Amino acid sequence: MNFKQKIKIILGSLVGYVIVKIFSYTYKLESLTEEQLENKIIHSKEPVIYAFWHNRQLMTPALFLKHEKVYRKKVNVLISAHADGRIIANIVKKIGLQSVAGSSTRGGSEALLQLIELVKSGEDVAITPDGPRGPIYKLKAGVIKLARETGAQVVPISMNASSYWEFGSWDKLRLPKPFSTIKYKYGEFITVKGEFVEAQEIVEEKLNKEMKIVDGIA
Repeated sequence: MNFKQKIKIILGSLVGYVIVKIFSYTYKLESLTEEQLENKIIHSKEPVIYAFWHNRQLMTPALFLKHEKVYRKKVNVLISAHADGRIIANIVKKIGLQSVAGSSTRGGSEALLQLIELVKSGEDVAITPDGPRGPIYKLKAGVIKLARETGAQVVPISMNASSYWEFGSWDKLRLPKPFSTIKYKYGEFITVKGEFVEAQEIVEEKLNKEMKIVDGIA
């Protein structure tokens, strides 16, 4: 990594953190989850794998900040190892989350092995299963491999903001505008079992189902 890249990461991390932190305090959060299920998830004693689509990731800090005092386990977010990913990693670290660098899409990757160890040690993991390059809203294999290796259940999370900026990236990344309302919904725990492709289709279908609810098109 050259000097220019290091400066980009330092400045990007600082500016990004200030924006995320300040914006998060202006958001109004609206849960579409049944209270009993939401309490069961955030107080779960067993480690879980949170899954949410890549273009909704800038909405998650507000949600995790809301629940930071009640989560009993560390939450580790899988983030790509390139420069932009390191900026996001520094931001999430500043708001109290841990990060793992890399991709879970390769079966023997160091990142996947690290995630397996974290889950087996009792910590939660958060993954954007269509990242880091898409296609959008299509679930890759990593989350299924992780669930099968650890026995941990998958918890789909869907979010949408009443007002947001949309970037021109492959995932049409969304940044909620200040004072917008973020609707969020936890899906039911998913136990990954059966044939690999079938399990992949089930998790993808449930994630998209929850997304349609928060998007108001279900």
